[in-house]
Amino acid sequence: MAQRGNNGGDGRWLLIIGATGQTGGRVLRGALDRGWRVTALVRTPTKLPDDVRGDPRVTVCTGSLTDAGAVEAALRCCSAVFVAAVDYMRAKEHPLTNFVAALPGAMRRNGAGRLVFQSGALAAIPGEELRGRRWFLRNSFAKWFGYEEQIVDLEGVHATLSGLEPGACDDGGAPGGVGAANGTPVRWTVTRPWIIKSRPSWGKLVSGELSMLTTFDDVAAWSLDVLDDESTVGRYVFPGYA
Repeated sequence: MAQRGNNGGDGRWLLIIGATGQTGGRVLRGALDRGWRVTALVRTPTKLPDDVRGDPRVTVCTGSLTDAGAVEAALRCCSAVFVAAVDYMRAKEHPLTNFVAALPGAMRRNGAGRLVFQSGALAAIPGEELRGRRWFLRNSFAKWFGYEEQIVDLEGVHATLSGLEPGACDDGGAPGGVGAANGTPVRWTVTRPWIIKSRPSWGKLVSGELSMLTTFDDVAAWSLDVLDDESTVGRYVFPGYA
């Protein structure tokens, strides 16, 4: 199931779920540039570029987020997890919510303490009421084009990570966390980009006021910044151009 690379062990080993996607693939390359070793959990390894699969710093595990055994195996040696995955075909079964419900236990068993989960700006967090353009798009285009169940699934992820505690803030943040059985919490952050375009970089993103339009390159770089930013732990953060 897993192809192990020569990954050594300096503590910076990132599991990416969604590594064949637009954001995940860019996060993978960016993580390598920043000195991370990477495990990619993918359903189809051949969708990864040849140079990535051949990189000794990369471990490729075959499986999906609905396969608990594959997730457990992929977590070995990892210190952090980045998730940017969707499952349109099974959204009604809430695969992301179910995955995140089980993930903290698997992370604790394997010594991984940091989680960054990419959600979306149209998925509300506990206690939040969508307004303006986000409310309009959630109740029009998202429903017309069949994204409602996916958004509901993401909201289930939010509820799970928040421990069902309400408390939204104006900047998109809310306190919360998932405690570990041994008393050590999983340090999670949920990122909430809106519309992401395949364009050259428009600049540097920071956590703060939401920019409606961003690029995949910029969101990936910002996601890696969030991964190292302990001030975002237990929060839902929007990306905005500095």
